Amino acid sequence: MLIYSAAYCTNNEIGRMGETGKKLSEKPGTLPKWAQVFSSVYERYPRLDPFSQGVAILVEKMLGRPPVKENIGVVLATATGCLEADQEYYRSAVASPELASPKLFPYTLPSAGLAEVMIRYGMTGPALVMWQEKALAPMISQIKHWIENQEIDSGIIVSCDIGLLHGMEGFALHIGPEVRDQPLLDIRAYSTQDMLAAILAGKIVSRND
Repeated sequence: MLIYSAAYCTNNEIGRMGETGKKLSEKPGTLPKWAQVFSSVYERYPRLDPFSQGVAILVEKMLGRPPVKENIGVVLATATGCLEADQEYYRSAVASPELASPKLFPYTLPSAGLAEVMIRYGMTGPALVMWQEKALAPMISQIKHWIENQEIDSGIIVSCDIGLLHGMEGFALHIGPEVRDQPLLDIRAYSTQDMLAAILAGKIVSRND
């Protein structure tokens, strides 16, 4: 499998493969504002829950401006998912069952962030959420399975977690079949933290380099 593009975000920096990372000035535990990172407009961003916002930031940083409109499948891995939205919705339901927040309800599913991203980019492939961390192999295996069965042309892997103390941390990879004799990187052996470190260190280069 070949890495076509990649992006990462830590609590204080965001970057894309082949570009210099940008330092973020947000306080610890705060997600970056959309306009702080992108020149594009995403009107739905403010209404998304924090987890979905994190997924949107990573995919937008990696792919660039939508729409892509391709047969792309997406696998999302997370250890905490939409826990913040779940807790907020539960509190609203306990306070007043008949007035439980209808705005939050759709985002009590971790797949909501994937749906938002795929609609924004016009992706037509399948989507899957995996409850895990530091395990790239299952995600790559799923993308490879979809490609081999001709369900997709390429796939996106997103690893994202939102912490109250540590803010957002994650990465996104666009991968697909090798298009030349030598692959750029065998990514099957990389853990989540290893992959993040590799992107930060500039060890992953674009397919055009």
